[in-house]
Amino acid sequence: MKKLYPILGLLLCVVAAFAQKDTVPSWLDTIPPKIEISPKKRFHSKPFYVSFSANENAQLWVGINSSKSMKAFKQGINISNPGKTILYYYGEDIYGNRSKIDSVAYVLDLQPPTLSIDPPSGVYRKPVVLRINTNEPCRLFRHRDPVGKERVKITDSTIITQRFVGYISAVDRAGNRTRSDSLFYMVDTTSIKIAIRPKPGIYNYPVKISLKPSQKAKVYYSFDPSMPTRMFTPYIRPVPCPHGLVLVRFFARNDYNSESVINQATYIIDTVPPRVRYNHREGIKADTLTLFTKENATILYTFDRRAKVEEWNTYSEPIVVPHKGKALIRAVAEDKAKNRSPLLVWERKYDRTPPTVSSSHLSGTYNRRFKLTFSASEPVTILYTQDGTKPDERAIVYRKGVIISKIGVTTIRYVAIDEADNRSEEKILEFFVDIDPPKVKAIIERSKTKENEFSVLLVSNEEARIYYEVGELEPTRSSPQFTKEITLRMNQELRYFAVDRAGNASDIVTMDDLQKPMVLVQPEGGVYNAAVPVMFTTNMAGEIYWRFASDSTFLRYHDTILLNEEGLHVLEYYSLSPTGFKSPLRRLQYLIDWTAPRATISVKKGVGDSVSIFFECSENASIYYTLDGTSPFFSNTTQIAGNKFTRSRDRISILRSGEAKLAFYAEDAAGNQGAISVLDVFKPRAVPTIPSSKKKIYNRILSLSFSTYDEKSQIYYEHNGKKPSLKSNIYTTPITLLTSDTIMAFVVDASGYRGEIDTFVYFIDLPPSPQFTLSPKGGSVGQSIQFDASATLDQESPLSSLEYHWDFNGDGKVDAKKKGTPTVHHSFHKAGKYIARLTVLDPKKQSSQFEKEVAVYGACPQNMVFVPRMGDSSFCIDTYEWPNKIKETPRIAVSWVRAKMYCYDQGKHLCSVEEWQYACSGKSLKDRKKYQAEQYPYGSQYDKERCPTEGDKMFRSGNFSECKEPYGTHDMIGNVWEWVIDPKNGKPKIIGGSYKYGEKARCGFFFTSSMMISSEDVGFRCCK
Repeated sequence: MKKLYPILGLLLCVVAAFAQKDTVPSWLDTIPPKIEISPKKRFHSKPFYVSFSANENAQLWVGINSSKSMKAFKQGINISNPGKTILYYYGEDIYGNRSKIDSVAYVLDLQPPTLSIDPPSGVYRKPVVLRINTNEPCRLFRHRDPVGKERVKITDSTIITQRFVGYISAVDRAGNRTRSDSLFYMVDTTSIKIAIRPKPGIYNYPVKISLKPSQKAKVYYSFDPSMPTRMFTPYIRPVPCPHGLVLVRFFARNDYNSESVINQATYIIDTVPPRVRYNHREGIKADTLTLFTKENATILYTFDRRAKVEEWNTYSEPIVVPHKGKALIRAVAEDKAKNRSPLLVWERKYDRTPPTVSSSHLSGTYNRRFKLTFSASEPVTILYTQDGTKPDERAIVYRKGVIISKIGVTTIRYVAIDEADNRSEEKILEFFVDIDPPKVKAIIERSKTKENEFSVLLVSNEEARIYYEVGELEPTRSSPQFTKEITLRMNQELRYFAVDRAGNASDIVTMDDLQKPMVLVQPEGGVYNAAVPVMFTTNMAGEIYWRFASDSTFLRYHDTILLNEEGLHVLEYYSLSPTGFKSPLRRLQYLIDWTAPRATISVKKGVGDSVSIFFECSENASIYYTLDGTSPFFSNTTQIAGNKFTRSRDRISILRSGEAKLAFYAEDAAGNQGAISVLDVFKPRAVPTIPSSKKKIYNRILSLSFSTYDEKSQIYYEHNGKKPSLKSNIYTTPITLLTSDTIMAFVVDASGYRGEIDTFVYFIDLPPSPQFTLSPKGGSVGQSIQFDASATLDQESPLSSLEYHWDFNGDGKVDAKKKGTPTVHHSFHKAGKYIARLTVLDPKKQSSQFEKEVAVYGACPQNMVFVPRMGDSSFCIDTYEWPNKIKETPRIAVSWVRAKMYCYDQGKHLCSVEEWQYACSGKSLKDRKKYQAEQYPYGSQYDKERCPTEGDKMFRSGNFSECKEPYGTHDMIGNVWEWVIDPKNGKPKIIGGSYKYGEKARCGFFFTSSMMISSEDVGFRCCK
């Protein structure tokens, strides 16, 4: 110590010397020490230690809750007393510099805060404001799970607008946490509406009331107007409505006890029809009829026996019936429920004199079509027939005239019936109609005895008188009449015409064929429905040359030309005399038609009580038809539509008649006749698009459509052979048949006529729907795998009747065949990926296939996983990035060359791009569509929490188990880039992205790089 005195003295002298100069040396410390305190957190929920430190060598002094008695700080100060603790402190360094006395306050809070919530849990009709109270300042959170993993910060006034189920937590400044009990708040602002069917009103049949709320709720109802709502009956299924006047009240209550308003509806169920009564009072010139009912109802009546009820008059005052003819009154009553009374018929006969009828035309022969009309001495109904049968109740009712258009004989039998049912004498009219002039053909034959003489025979297609002149005179009806062959010489002319018995006259024809070289053809061109032998002759010596119009070379005629193929044949021909005189080139057409025309019809509603029938044929044709169902081949009532030479379609209009039936057939110009079709056009039918049959079986799901002749008709139908009614389903859209079914249907057309019920039977036997599962889903080499096809479906056959053909490796060969047994075991002797294919056959040998991938795993070294692929391309890959250890930091800053060497030293190789990408996604880069659809190991939608793609630095291997690489690898996208090799060109690439690439880091994300570059975020893994 004595040795230090001289040194201290020297220092004091130096200081004094500098003090005299007002300067301080730079090496002298005059700054007090700075003190750091740990922990910095001031509020704590459990005992803790406080430590102090200085930025230089110094002595620290600390006082607890007082600055007067401070002690030197040696070790951490334990804060274990609840409440507030104030620590006072300062520091002094070795040079005597002393900091100011400062303080720090810590709070040890061992008690969690108290928490109260108002209002309590429940269902509210409007948004709820939650008032949250705590006994100290706290942070407030709401969360669905008790632990509070996904909590949301809230304020002490939180609005609930919809639904909240969960908890509310309060966390004080010390971290103490208080959690509420489970909370449930439901804000139900919706109003419940109830639909009632059928609509309230009056009904004449029993009804069932159904109630359907607009949301999930229980419905309650009562038919008692005075019953309190608490006693209403719960609605379960449609309820029969009582008869009479009924008031039904109903309301709904949902699961949150919210109730709708009380609704009410009124029904009147009246099934008892009224009855029409009458009083009859006789008079001198007229009778009076009074109609009435005992209940409130509308009375309808008519004098017209043919009128529909909808056209009847409404009764309002007594009916006056004059003493004339026959009086027939029909009446019904209809109440408000639409119940209709039985028909009341009242009739009286005042006239007993039969009527007289005259016709506009008398029986005879006519050369034109005409309209036959009738006139009578009084109002009558005229019944007539056109087939020669006796006119009775089934005969046609005369309206505005009868068109006599049939070529040939038409027989009309008619009778008139007046209003008193007096019948006139039956009369018969016969008309023969011929509107076509006769056709005359001249047949020229060379004389066998005299040269340059010819015999001409004139032939008519019907009975007719033929007038002719030889030379230049025009024939008249006073000219010679053809009776026998006419002899002509060369260069003479013959002129002729014909008149049939109906007076139809043909045009004058000039035959000048003997004045020039002439080729005679038998038969002439035309339309034929059989093979045609064509023969040529000439009127003078010479040769005949011919060809078909499509040929280029004329042939010399030797023998008959046979036209025996269907279609149009065009013959061109000429003659050449020995002197070289050539006749004009002529052309004849022969149409050979062996195919009968096909005729279809469509029926639409016409004007008033009529229908329009549209005929359409496959070719130009005449339609022969009758309206009484008789055969148009033989019936006298046959009429004609269309035209076999000019038209293929036509339309007729028919007045509705209860017994009207349309029978028709089509005939073309060749005489081919189609089959006779008979159709009841007034009883509409449903026509299916798919034929029904009790013999045919369909092996597919059927989409069945129906059509009718009338677009406004409605089709009523039922399934499973049930008889349909007006309450049945109405056809609007195609019916899908999954299984065999019997559909019964009828049609109501736009006029209200109802057709007969038709039955359509469809048998459906669908192929099986194969399905199988694997147990286990992925096996190893030699392991037995169970293939279970118990999930296979066949609607028509049990599983025990099916055949199961198994192809385990997808080579197209059946490896196992089982009948009735859906399970089989198989083991694979080589690792890889296989396509297992199952073919299932039902008892009728209908079959379907189903296939599934089977992964067979091989053995790999430790910390490597097996990646199965098709064929011989399976491989092993490191589970983690090099050094391939869990929880280790990946090796980085390694060049591509060095990475290859590391793998080579381990008996492995650096992964190729294809291997790496397949292990990452389970799909090849070549399969672009699948690759784009699933670009991350877990799917196509990016999730920043699942893989190591979002961070400030790289992660340790294996921390992200949810990244879901398909074969068990880890960290393939993100964390660090990985070196791979492109086998196509041997170039180095980096793949997968790193921890800072976020959404861009994916299985197909790679770049070409340099083999010698190393980077702080590039690593690698190996394959084998």
